[in-house]
Amino acid sequence: MMQPPALPRGAVFGPEFVTAQGRFGAGTAFAVFVPEVEAPVLLTCQHLFGPAGGLPGDIPASSMGAFVQAVALCDKWDGAPIGVAGSAVTLPDADWSAPSCDLAAFRLAPQPGLSVLRFTEDAPKLLDPVFLAGRVRSGAPATQQLHGARVVRDEDDDAQWIELSNAEIGLPGTSGAPVLDPRGGVVGMVVRFTDNHVVRAQMITAARIRAMVAAVLARR
Repeated sequence: MMQPPALPRGAVFGPEFVTAQGRFGAGTAFAVFVPEVEAPVLLTCQHLFGPAGGLPGDIPASSMGAFVQAVALCDKWDGAPIGVAGSAVTLPDADWSAPSCDLAAFRLAPQPGLSVLRFTEDAPKLLDPVFLAGRVRSGAPATQQLHGARVVRDEDDDAQWIELSNAEIGLPGTSGAPVLDPRGGVVGMVVRFTDNHVVRAQMITAARIRAMVAAVLARR
């Protein structure tokens, strides 16, 4: 297995969402720079804003701007407070039921202790090594940050599948986790996973994320 990249502290979080219905924590989130708008954003999955995140019903993407007031960011592994993200960016194409559209984004200002990842410029190809950056529920130490994998299905330019090298790990809680290439560039974000004999995760690709976010923020 290829040597994993260095993961800067303060880039991957256990988010707590401050909403019109109170506060709740779910999944994973990360900070990344969007070159098309020359600004960082916080990213996670839209499906967390529904029963998957403990809410009674799904919050439509069109209502996210009014629903989420802020996001408290704590280190995903030790829980230390890192910073705060602002209100949600309304993404017209976001849809929790479609892996290639399962995206939520939040405004993010520079702040001490916050690290921002960068997107890769080279999309991974079939069988290329990648690394899931997240805290898994079982099968690996709770302190382990990066988990080796490879791309196993790449026919969809917007949503690809990766297979984890460790077939024993449990991925609940990794929705919204970044997937990195060996140089530390973001190639995608986990939106789904399966664990039937092999552990696989589906990711929305970096190109798709950039297109969805830039289409909105570039207008401002």
